[in-house]
Amino acid sequence: MKKNLCLLALLLQTSITYATDFTLEAGVMDWSDKAEEAFGDQRSTNPFLKLHGYNATEFGDIYGNVQLEDIDKSAELGVEVVLIGQANLGETGFNLYSQVYVKNEPDWSETLILPGISWDKVLNNGLYVQAAVAANFVVADYRGLGVTNWENGYNGGYLTLTASKGFTLWEQNFNLMWNQEHYFGRDDLYLNITGEDEAFGYNGWLVLDWQIIPSAAMSLSYRYSQNNMGLKGYSDGVFYSLKYNF
Repeated sequence: MKKNLCLLALLLQTSITYATDFTLEAGVMDWSDKAEEAFGDQRSTNPFLKLHGYNATEFGDIYGNVQLEDIDKSAELGVEVVLIGQANLGETGFNLYSQVYVKNEPDWSETLILPGISWDKVLNNGLYVQAAVAANFVVADYRGLGVTNWENGYNGGYLTLTASKGFTLWEQNFNLMWNQEHYFGRDDLYLNITGEDEAFGYNGWLVLDWQIIPSAAMSLSYRYSQNNMGLKGYSDGVFYSLKYNF
């Protein structure tokens, strides 16, 4: 039988299904002082609204999400869009992999196009694991940064790792998910523009969901980065949210 989609892990469901599904998430991002000093109101204490959707079939899987940030401040409104697909390579556990990531802020925008290959599996104990490696192509407009010499194109490699598992504690249902994205071999000009400095950088998040009723969950997320997400060195933040599945 077709194994579950890696991105189903990101939706943090407490059971595995093979169907179309949507989750609406609303909450607050509480970024560290370091992030706020660098980005101001764009990375401070920000409300967000996010819609996740996925479809899993015997041939492959597709996942997408759209996130609105700073929804209470029209001048700072940010939009983030992620679309990820996997096409099965028979029963090997490997898949053709593709991700498109778009981030648009009032003064800049960036699109990452990540074609590659992935592997995923649900283990006997219910633990879901996934890994993907891809090339990284960047299409960006750094209009608010005074950059005139940026050329779109290849920007090194990409590796992502995911693990997710549901469990019961004190007769309550929980799901724990970890994901980390790694970027390597990035262009020097790109690093100078973003201020990340190092050719290798990563970002990740650890998410705990408490399924308070079958269709709703409370979520606590820890988000972090090292020479990534527009900052040199380590930076982090904590997200608090509610999720409704329909």
